[in-house]
Amino acid sequence: MGLITKEYHASPTMAQFHQSDLEFRYIEGPVGSGKSTACVMELLRLAMLQQPDEHRVRRSKWAIIRSTNPQLRSTTIKTFSMWIPSSVAPVVYNAPINATMIERLSDGTTLEVEFIFLALDLEEDIEKLTSLEVTGAYINEGREIVKAHIEVLKGRIDRFPQTIKDENGKTLYGPTN
Repeated sequence: MGLITKEYHASPTMAQFHQSDLEFRYIEGPVGSGKSTACVMELLRLAMLQQPDEHRVRRSKWAIIRSTNPQLRSTTIKTFSMWIPSSVAPVVYNAPINATMIERLSDGTTLEVEFIFLALDLEEDIEKLTSLEVTGAYINEGREIVKAHIEVLKGRIDRFPQTIKDENGKTLYGPTN
């Protein structure tokens, strides 16, 4: 992509993660091992693999989740913005926090990706998920998320885009670390 200038090099573990086609995946490892970066890059990779629609647009929508709003802002969004700068996908601090990326790809298609940032620390936060329609989700620090939230989230993925599927008839999913 033209406006992303950082080069990403996956470690052997992260390369294995990127090569997996499992519907639900997670990464475990020490602090500083690149787990969060790998997950952001995986969302981009999966977005680029979406089948283009009749207008040659590769559309996807991803939920990016952290347990609390302060953690979401101070860590998860900072990692996201380090790899996908505001010149490419400006983070808008509305409710919900979101970022949209529209990029022309070298194959002549357009990548149109929406990222929705959610904090799920309270039991009532389950309502944030009830009408969500996303391609997939990345849960940052999944061990901090209530199991009930994860169960509801599972039912919200593979719902966008509704008509574009891969050659096996299903939409692609996102990572968890």
